[in-house]
Amino acid sequence: MENKKRYHIIIASDETDAIKRFSISRKGLRIIFTSVIFLLFFIVISGVVFVHNFIKFKVRFMPVSKKYEVVKKQNLQLEKENEKLYARLRKTEFNLLYWEKNTKGKLLSLSKQIKHIARFYKKDVAIGGVEHINDVRKELNKKLIDGANELIFDKIGSNFIDEIGNYEWLLAREERAIIKYFIFSRGISFSWPVKSVRITSYYGERWDPMNGRIGFHRGIDFGGTIGVPVFAAASGKVLWSGRVKEYGNLVIINHSYAVSSRYAHLNNFVVKSGDYVKKGELIGFIGATGRTTGPHLHFEIRINGETVNPLKILR
Repeated sequence: MENKKRYHIIIASDETDAIKRFSISRKGLRIIFTSVIFLLFFIVISGVVFVHNFIKFKVRFMPVSKKYEVVKKQNLQLEKENEKLYARLRKTEFNLLYWEKNTKGKLLSLSKQIKHIARFYKKDVAIGGVEHINDVRKELNKKLIDGANELIFDKIGSNFIDEIGNYEWLLAREERAIIKYFIFSRGISFSWPVKSVRITSYYGERWDPMNGRIGFHRGIDFGGTIGVPVFAAASGKVLWSGRVKEYGNLVIINHSYAVSSRYAHLNNFVVKSGDYVKKGELIGFIGATGRTTGPHLHFEIRINGETVNPLKILR
């Protein structure tokens, strides 16, 4: 009988005369109340279980979290170190490029000059102040290695460059002493081998017009047309008058026991081996024989068989 009792909810509106009425039995109200209680109980139990599991998880993985923070800091430190290392590598790369373009090139050029000057002597004794030319060569080779090491430790500075300048000055002085000793002090005087002076190629390294590569040009070239007269630059005995593969028609004149001159690519010549010629005497005519791209005179001056820049000797 108790369960059949009903409870009524009446809703009346002030704006209208309509009245809404809801009714629910005691049994239904008990079921709703019981459901709410169970739901609240379930929520509380679930919350307790969740908090317990969270605390358990946090306690269990706390060491891992601390280790992660340590690793994270270490990674940040490593990133900073890597950035510093990368910056240093970039700087070393720049130094290496500078080394290749300037310092190393100069040292290698000096090494070639030393070998060049050393070949002027029959003995390892220089004339202009360098007592042992090969000692200078060894010292320079050592500097090539030291210079590379200094680059690695980023210590290369102006003193190293100054030393290169000192070697350049030393070798230039030595070359002047060689020319003076073998030529000027012996009264040998060279004049221009052609009347119309038009130099088309100078002594030293250049692009080879035949193969397009860098090569060493052992003399100077005078441009001209075929048939232009060529004269002896200095008095001496004709050592050779004939054809040589690359030189074409070639005349070699010996001016002393160590000094000679060469006149190459001649169209023809008017002297023969064994003749004695005086300075300014006609010896042949400009041509285009041998290895050449056009008519010109290739002129060399040699000391002990080693070429020297004729422009430092011609007067």
